[in-house]
Amino acid sequence: MAQKSSSGTSESGSGLLGKRKSSRNRKTDSKQNPWRRSPWVKAGLLIVILILTALMFPRSEAVEYNYQVNEITNEPVIAPFTFPVLKSEEELAEDRREARQNVPYVFKRKQTVADSQLNQLDNFFTDLDQMRKVYQRYQNSLSDLSGTESPQDFETQQNTVQNDSLAFISLVESFNSAYGVDLRKEKWNVLLTTTAPDGSDRLVPYLQPILKRILTDQFAEGLYDIPIENISSSRVAIQSQGEEVIEDASAHNDRNKAWINAKRQIRSALGEENQRLVSAAFEVIVHFLEPNLIYQKEVTERRQEEAISRVPISKGIVLENEKIVDANTRVTPGIQRKLSSLATAKSKRGGEQGVVSKVYTYTGRLLFVAIILFFFVAFLLTYRPEIYEDNKHVFLIALIFILFTTLSYFIYYQWGLSEYIIPITIAAMLFTIIYDARVSFFGTITLTVLISVLLGNRMNFFITTIFASTLAIYAVRRLRTRNQLYYAILYITGAYYLALFATELTLVPDLRHLGSNFLWAAGNGILSPLLTYGLIALIEMSFKITTDMTLLEMSDLNRPLLKQLAMKAPGTYHHCVVVGNLAEAAAEAIGANSLLARVGAYYHDIGKMNKPKYFVENQRGGENKHDNLKPQLSALIIQAHVKEGLELAREYNLPKEVEDFIPMHHGTMKIEYFYQKALEQAAETGEEVNEADFRHEGPKPNTKETGIVMLCEAIEAGTRSIKNPTPQKFHQFIDMMFDKRLKDGQLDDCPLTIKELSEIRDAFIPILFGMYHLRIEYPDQQKSRTEQKEWRKNLKATKA
Repeated sequence: MAQKSSSGTSESGSGLLGKRKSSRNRKTDSKQNPWRRSPWVKAGLLIVILILTALMFPRSEAVEYNYQVNEITNEPVIAPFTFPVLKSEEELAEDRREARQNVPYVFKRKQTVADSQLNQLDNFFTDLDQMRKVYQRYQNSLSDLSGTESPQDFETQQNTVQNDSLAFISLVESFNSAYGVDLRKEKWNVLLTTTAPDGSDRLVPYLQPILKRILTDQFAEGLYDIPIENISSSRVAIQSQGEEVIEDASAHNDRNKAWINAKRQIRSALGEENQRLVSAAFEVIVHFLEPNLIYQKEVTERRQEEAISRVPISKGIVLENEKIVDANTRVTPGIQRKLSSLATAKSKRGGEQGVVSKVYTYTGRLLFVAIILFFFVAFLLTYRPEIYEDNKHVFLIALIFILFTTLSYFIYYQWGLSEYIIPITIAAMLFTIIYDARVSFFGTITLTVLISVLLGNRMNFFITTIFASTLAIYAVRRLRTRNQLYYAILYITGAYYLALFATELTLVPDLRHLGSNFLWAAGNGILSPLLTYGLIALIEMSFKITTDMTLLEMSDLNRPLLKQLAMKAPGTYHHCVVVGNLAEAAAEAIGANSLLARVGAYYHDIGKMNKPKYFVENQRGGENKHDNLKPQLSALIIQAHVKEGLELAREYNLPKEVEDFIPMHHGTMKIEYFYQKALEQAAETGEEVNEADFRHEGPKPNTKETGIVMLCEAIEAGTRSIKNPTPQKFHQFIDMMFDKRLKDGQLDDCPLTIKELSEIRDAFIPILFGMYHLRIEYPDQQKSRTEQKEWRKNLKATKA
């Protein structure tokens, strides 16, 4: 047992790793899992972090000239050599887009298309004229058949109608096969049945020249084979007969525009009143109008690429020894472009350095990253050795560092997004929930410093992120409901807004820039707690780590194991609940994990449900089964509830942190009642009594929470025997129980201090007094109590 408080051991945190294990337990873990304590594993993880971070590290010149617009320079910058001023990515992209648009799309005019389609149109009308004649002959035959009176003439005329019908059907099928037009359909049938607009029966000679002229005009204008809206250039290049002519893109039509023009011409030529004929004529034009300007995609794209390659990437030049910017000067977009160009030029020159120089550079980066990481490693080694010594947790921390540094690199450098969308607050909440607030604070500072340097010494980013992460830690530092993660959304978003507004006021305010950062920060603040919720579940499952979120679920008294305990051993169940309340209050008083203490208390006696009647709290004033057993056998039954409890814990997959309460709440205490009973019997029989047979196997409590439950167990059971309880009696009884366990060495491995024991005692007294205070005894209750005493007296007499 610790005799004085040590910094780092009394902090209340959300996680369960903010407690120390005894050296004996650490040695046991080391033997069972050698890799968990191997220094080589730690060294390997550190090397991986160093190498990956160094590879993502910006070049020194990128850091040296990394100013944003509206920031104030620290010192003057003089051009060390002549270099070009590069265009920004937006400017270069716009120039290349204009260059691409200025390249005319190339089309090739195919005269063969026009000639072929016009020839097809002539053949169409020739065959249509023949069709009309056969159709008219067939209609005349039908008319003659209806007027025939003689049976002999009727039969002859009927044969004529049949022959004309077969001839017509044969021509219709041939026409459909040749042109893809079925004249039996309504939209085409009008070409067979309708007369010319002048009233004559000569529809084909009337209609053919009109449609041929329209089709010829459309071919002459030129018809694109792609939609005109897909042509991004304002001019096009038309290749015809070995020559290329540049024309306006609007001088030619695509299909839609050509159809509109053709229908307008048809309606003008045939008249609005002949709507059915206008529709049929338009269908003929649509059928024969084919594009004669064919897009030359490969030629066009090759010319566009050539034009883009000729776009200069620079827009000016800075001469050697020319002052780029003075000290304490606001950085304008023009100055920022020159500084960025200088960094690029120096980086290009640096890329030509020798192998030795590159080795020096990367060695410096590795050392720099190592110095930053040393800050956090030293903290863990000094204040959280139980975390540092366990490679499972070292691996988890290393994984978080690697994940967020890599994500930051891609967000800022590869994807070009705002640095304020980097979710470092997720890491802060993960560290807090898994470990505690202090580990989280130091870990988040280290990670933020590392990423700030990675982004080019972004001081505004560092201050803003630390402020937001601190409030994120505060929001989940003592996790008791899952809703706290959602309250974290408000804390994080508000912190980002306040910090961004404050940092923006130190510069020349740019409302557009501030609004953009607000949007990124809002996205970060909303998504971070939600992602943390999912990641915690994944980490708990993958690393078998118990967090307060798991304990919250286990504290539900409706869980199957606790419901079984309530049904099979109701007295033990009530005892566990009361011990849980005492343990929670005591843990709160000294800053230990109150949720872990309460949950551990709920499950510490689950082994009693197998033989509940052998434990006094479940006997309800009835027969005591131990009266007929030897003290040694009774002690074995009492000891067995620990082993049976551990078996149930493993069967129901209770976390190791909760399972530890089952053997540790007794430690190696002596089962005093049966030991004394054995001594009395031995005095009569002369048998030897082995004290070890009456002691629990342990181990002793090795955390504050297990030590608290051991004390609560003894206090809750013992205070029920105090008659006429008063605070003074409780005080004396608690001191006696504490002193007994201290002298027996039960708290030797537990980090509780003398001061904390005093605070625990003070926390117990008001709860106990509230539970066992004196009540007025009514006459009926006095009579009932007298009857119970008489019944027990008679029962003992009968047994005797």
